[in-house]
Amino acid sequence: MNRKTFLQESIGALTAVCLSCAACTRYNEEELYPVRNGPLLTINLNNQLLNNGDTLISNNIIVVRLATTNQPASFTAVQRDCTHAGGLLYWDQATTRFICPVHGSEFSATGVVLTGPAFNNLKRYTITLQNNQLLITS
Repeated sequence: MNRKTFLQESIGALTAVCLSCAACTRYNEEELYPVRNGPLLTINLNNQLLNNGDTLISNNIIVVRLATTNQPASFTAVQRDCTHAGGLLYWDQATTRFICPVHGSEFSATGVVLTGPAFNNLKRYTITLQNNQLLITS
């Protein structure tokens, strides 16, 4: 086998391996947060999120009760991971902000960046209410 053929075959083999390698694959948002037909999360308001500031974390979503009424506007639901470096956010009731402990990014209750280094807003989820059940959807 001559050098040119060897290089062509080697590059072809490496390309095939790389295309199947998960580490080289770029994911789009739909792959990371797939769209589903039903709710991503269902919360029973008879025994969960009873008080202002209560949080519930599930399926990479953080849900917070912002007010006492059982209306969709009394809650917020955003992605759990910071858009800067993926740190796990927590809700700070005193400042009514989502805070990332890794680099200090802060987000409003609606997921808007207030303090960097993050510059992308959080993914916000739709909230509906049915029979005292809070339904969280994409």
